[in-house]
Amino acid sequence: MKSNWITVDNCETIDRNTRPFYNVGLAVVNDQLYAVGGFDGTTYLKTVEVYDRETNQWRQSGCMTYRRLGGGVGVVRLDHDQYVPFNSDPDLAPFDDPPLM
Repeated sequence: MKSNWITVDNCETIDRNTRPFYNVGLAVVNDQLYAVGGFDGTTYLKTVEVYDRETNQWRQSGCMTYRRLGGGVGVVRLDHDQYVPFNSDPDLAPFDDPPLM
């Protein structure tokens, strides 16, 4: 099976309010929706962004080492305030440097 990971050197900021995105991993933590990776129609993404429904705004929360397309995302609570995403697809590489949420 072909890997969906692409190595890149920097992280781009995406305005989720004006650009569509597809095949994104989603997780809910503390009543906020996290979008991990995906595809914006042109670029495979390695951003982690969070949507706050109270403010109706997206903000960038982190950046992954690799661009990520498709697959599932889960969240493990490390302690009171730290969460880390993990990849549910065993055919894809794990997060090398997962952003804390």
